[in-house]
Amino acid sequence: MFKNFSRRHRLDYSESDLKYEYIPQSLRYDVYKHLSKQCDDADSSVAEYCLYRGCSVQVNWDYFSLGDVDSIMEWYSPDLFIELLQKCSWHDFLSIIEFLIDQKLLSIDETEELFTYHCIGYEVSADEDGNQIVVVKYDQLIEDTDRILEGNIEFQGVLSNLEAAKKALSDRQNIDLCNSIKNSVNALEAYLIGMLNDSHIKTLGNAISKIRKTLSCPPHVLTALDQFYRYRNATENVGHGAPRLADLACEDALLCHEMAISLINYFHRKGNR
Repeated sequence: MFKNFSRRHRLDYSESDLKYEYIPQSLRYDVYKHLSKQCDDADSSVAEYCLYRGCSVQVNWDYFSLGDVDSIMEWYSPDLFIELLQKCSWHDFLSIIEFLIDQKLLSIDETEELFTYHCIGYEVSADEDGNQIVVVKYDQLIEDTDRILEGNIEFQGVLSNLEAAKKALSDRQNIDLCNSIKNSVNALEAYLIGMLNDSHIKTLGNAISKIRKTLSCPPHVLTALDQFYRYRNATENVGHGAPRLADLACEDALLCHEMAISLINYFHRKGNR
């Protein structure tokens, strides 16, 4: 990826939450710099014009039509391409990214590097036909939620909490890691309370104690439950309110989401034998 002094020393980097439905100008310029670098030869104007025209057609953008090489050399200006990348909507820009990947003008690694550096909440993934497409970041990792939601779990509280945990991870405008973790834990808590069907069981801690005493549960599963419960209680604004927000990463929320689903699946399948 083309890098200037600022980029090499991360002087233009700003820490932020993942951005959705928004593409910063710095990323738009980065893509242009990368493409113009590839067109840096004797026929650069012609090559760049072909890219400009292809990207414009891809997103139904009116382009400046030039009929032959002579007219391109005389009339084409890079400003036309820069204007397209600057002014197109966020979703048109992502469509252009897909086009550039398909044309082998931008690699998946280069795209991921750009998205990561600019804190963009999208990533490249293969669809069912093997095409490389841009998707909301982490969508592929939370597909199990849909399978659980389509299952035969009878406790509505479990389904509602899992849905809320998933939304807090994948809603393009409302990523909320604390709430995602909280809802993942609540989903497991709701399932275990419903499974045990004991009026004295009110909390996840109560449920774990009851399971330890009354059920034939493997030690590694009990350890996982214990660690899950302790993590929830020790993390600010997940188990209990706190004046400061916990320092969380999306990977933390994803792990809790996957753990909750795995543990719910384990007890649900075991109970249905």
